[in-house]
Amino acid sequence: MPTDEGAWCTGIAALHPSWRVSGRWPDEGRSEIVLGRSLAARLDAKEDDRLPVRTERDTISLVVTGVADAGGGEDDAAWAPLGLVQRLTAHPRRIDRVWMSALVLAGRERQAPDPSDAKAYERYMCTAYPSVVAASLAQRLPGAEVVPATERIAGESRVVTRLTLLMVLLALAALSASTLGLLSTMTTAVVERSSELALLRAIGASPAQLAALLLGESLLVALAGGAAGWCLGSACAAAIRGASFAGPATFRLLLLPVALAVAVLVALLGTMGPLRLALRLDPARVLRG
Repeated sequence: MPTDEGAWCTGIAALHPSWRVSGRWPDEGRSEIVLGRSLAARLDAKEDDRLPVRTERDTISLVVTGVADAGGGEDDAAWAPLGLVQRLTAHPRRIDRVWMSALVLAGRERQAPDPSDAKAYERYMCTAYPSVVAASLAQRLPGAEVVPATERIAGESRVVTRLTLLMVLLALAALSASTLGLLSTMTTAVVERSSELALLRAIGASPAQLAALLLGESLLVALAGGAAGWCLGSACAAAIRGASFAGPATFRLLLLPVALAVAVLVALLGTMGPLRLALRLDPARVLRG
């Protein structure tokens, strides 16, 4: 759609690129419809089915071209071309609302300065705050009420921020528990294998070789646990994200080295204490019993 500022993309596919659609969106001028995931489940409808829609005048058959997974209340809705909806509702050339996606300045919006300060007011009006963008659109669309959805977005942002903080706290608690668990496990292993470690020292093993043995065992277990944790965590994250935010459920390989590095750090923290205990063992006293 050409404008003075450049081309604008219209349609729900451009407005909600994160929504996943099995099939395709309806074509303009055709009797087609897309159903939300929950609505399609209730109607037991799937792609290429024909859905009868009853109006006050007659019944029209619409082809289901796809099922949309929006990850919210929109899963109970349906979408069809604007001209078709206007004809079905007997309201030609009329619309109720238009949703628009605009690039605005994130964060808390500043209070508008006094218009008497021309320079500051002009700077404010040239900044892409949501209210400024809404006021500019209202001036160009006489009779329209432009309402920015900042409160809804801010509410979603607060929920996501709190969920992120909760996940960070749970991760820290899990790391602390893992470190303590590894510390107790390695300490028990050193005590149970004290005769073996003392025998190694007695036949000529150096402290460095003994440390390499214990650290190597710990690191191998940690790397295996880190890889398994990445797989399990990615699967859980994909399931949660797919159900809540309709995002792509993919395994991020970029996080695998991070998971392995954290596992190695936990292994080192949990092994240093037992390692010092193993290096202080007196071979003669241990072997003598």
